[in-house]
Amino acid sequence: MPSTGTSGAGASKKKMNGYVGFSNYPNQVHRRSVKRGFNFTLMVVGESGLGKTTLINTLFESKVYPQKDTEEARSGRTSPQTGT
Repeated sequence: MPSTGTSGAGASKKKMNGYVGFSNYPNQVHRRSVKRGFNFTLMVVGESGLGKTTLINTLFESKVYPQKDTEEARSGRTSPQTGT
């Protein structure tokens, strides 16, 4: 009887891309996290006007946290739309 190339019922061979082993595990976790996405909490503290919002927006290359209107922030007035 000719061999089909598989050993066992329903077993199939999979070609491995790259090195497989414990030393590659951090890379595998990183790729999986980037693919699936992840949540984390980040707290940045400091005085007003030091660039905390700019730092966060720069790190993530997007407007994660919108900047306040600079004139409104300097005068301490509240926004009529939000009431804050």
